[in-house]
Amino acid sequence: MSTSKVILLALFLSGCAGNQRCDPRFDTDFVSTINCSATGGYNKSVAQANSELNGARQDNTNLRQQLETARAEQTQLEQSIRMNDAELLVSETELAAIERKLAVSKSNNRQLSREKTKIKKETQKITALKNNGEQQKQKLVAKRKQAEALQRAVDSIL
Repeated sequence: MSTSKVILLALFLSGCAGNQRCDPRFDTDFVSTINCSATGGYNKSVAQANSELNGARQDNTNLRQQLETARAEQTQLEQSIRMNDAELLVSETELAAIERKLAVSKSNNRQLSREKTKIKKETQKITALKNNGEQQKQKLVAKRKQAEALQRAVDSIL
């Protein structure tokens, strides 16, 4: 064998022996380029890059779907919050109206209680007058009228 063939064979074998990436962007020497072409290293590199690209695209698609889902959930939560706020406002308004009615009712109850006390006193007076005899009958009639008027006032309040 001639010396030049031995050197060429040695160079070729040294290119095959290495653990190369076979990336045309970084392969600058002739032997590495021929070795990567001959062994299919470039094809493997391209296939791996395509695989990584497809994986990144799938990841991107998944992330976009997750983003879409998160946005839909956010929109739904915002709508739910608005509905809850509206219901809260209605409930607060109803509570305020009930509290006003309760205050009026308490006031009416106090007035009714005072009127009942007056009626009770007048009824006691009437009973006392009945016991005093005939001469007190005129006063009794007047007091009854007064008590009836008070009772009507109480009834009109209710």
